[in-house]
Amino acid sequence: LLCYHVVLHPLFDAAMMVVIVANIIFMFLVHEGQSKSWSDMLSAANVAFTAIFTLEVIMKWIAVGVPGYFRDGWNAFDFVVVCVSIPGVVVDYASTTDLTMMPLIRVLRITRVFRLIPRAKGLRALLQTLVWSLPALINVGSVLFLFMFIYA
Repeated sequence: LLCYHVVLHPLFDAAMMVVIVANIIFMFLVHEGQSKSWSDMLSAANVAFTAIFTLEVIMKWIAVGVPGYFRDGWNAFDFVVVCVSIPGVVVDYASTTDLTMMPLIRVLRITRVFRLIPRAKGLRALLQTLVWSLPALINVGSVLFLFMFIYA
């Protein structure tokens, strides 16, 4: 009952959006040639964010049940991201080599930003404009390819 009230509270959604943005900011802080202490700090943050997202999934399961959880497409998407992130964290800590740049897992985790689109009107308008301009961009790219092919 407590999980139900917590999960359905509007502040829970807002807090999770803040966590998503913070997670993305931390992922952008990874760079080539970073120090061991910086890598360790980012790995610890990665574990913390993965734990928070896992806790979110568990709380929603308890609140609405597993079938109710998977009725929402965003929840199913979050579940996949969490299921991919957990092995990534385990591999990151179990490996002796520096695997902080696991691009596939990182890209999948960054896609969480798409959850912000329904809430942010400006971001939604920007994405909609991008989608509308794709046919024109494909045409321009095709003409550019044609010129490069002819004059190469």
